[in-house]
Amino acid sequence: MLKTVKQACKFNPIIQDYRMSQGIENLADLIADAGDGQRFFARNYVTHGMEQLFREGMLRLAGKSDQAVFELTQAMGGGKTHMMIALGLLARHPELRPQVLPAELAERCDFGTARIAAFTGRNDPENFIWGDLATQLGEAEKIQPFWANGPKAVDQNTWKTIIGNQPALILLDELPPYLDNASTRVIGQGTLATMVTYSLGTLMSAALELPNCLIVIANLSGSYTKQTKLLTEAISNLQQETRRQAVTITPVQLAGNEIYEILKKRLIDELPGEDVIAEVAEEYAQQIKKAEDGGYIVAASLEQITEQIRETYPLSPFLQAPCRTLQRKRRLPPDPWFDAVQRPSAEKCRAA
Repeated sequence: MLKTVKQACKFNPIIQDYRMSQGIENLADLIADAGDGQRFFARNYVTHGMEQLFREGMLRLAGKSDQAVFELTQAMGGGKTHMMIALGLLARHPELRPQVLPAELAERCDFGTARIAAFTGRNDPENFIWGDLATQLGEAEKIQPFWANGPKAVDQNTWKTIIGNQPALILLDELPPYLDNASTRVIGQGTLATMVTYSLGTLMSAALELPNCLIVIANLSGSYTKQTKLLTEAISNLQQETRRQAVTITPVQLAGNEIYEILKKRLIDELPGEDVIAEVAEEYAQQIKKAEDGGYIVAASLEQITEQIRETYPLSPFLQAPCRTLQRKRRLPPDPWFDAVQRPSAEKCRAA
């Protein structure tokens, strides 16, 4: 007799008393050093996007890469903040690197603890975004003239003096709310948002000339619904400045199996052996075949269905459907499972 999922798997106790706040990573936790790097990586799957950012980002902090700015692109809830915290933990805790990074990469990351400055746009510090970042980098005195008597935009040379040559990681998350608030504050012939855009642009330019400085910024498009004319202009200007200098990384590939691996890593402590999974996959495929023979659906080959079940167990491969909806909106690459199984079935049902 087939084992049920409950019988075959050992689940993380978190699923019995889950709160949404437990699934949302906060940059403040990283800044306050409250997060436990060991526990974080124990319950999180390293995606292809993470691997890319870890490699290029850590090498940049070690002074062994020319790429200074990365933009994380995905809608809200897509893992951008999560990825920033993961990188921050590796930058802050050298002892984590051999456990998380490939051996050859960990050996090349031969620097100690990097300085970290993280800003989320849902905060509004009195010393403005540039004062907050510089203070976190340990240079509160140098940045004071740029906010103490009112806001003053920061030029490239000032940023270079503040950051210096030691490894420095700067994380910028959820900037649209901050830009929205800044766009309402008139200063001279412009607004505070104009100064923010200029200062962040010079920050990125400065980072290009500092071999151990890395900036990671969450994408700005489609992440904030309150689009006033001034906010739209501010976001557009900052986007242009970012994309002129940044490499784009997608945290989670919705077209593949990464979403399944993330869920399994978070929710399940122990999976059954391959023999149990194979038995379930074969039985599932047989049931799909019966439905096809009865004229209810159009399915792919038994081999393809069996393989999909093995890869996604104990989750249903049909979880791809909501992911596919997101995929169409973002113009991601096509998915063969959806094309072979779900689309023909859906079209046949509509025809009936």
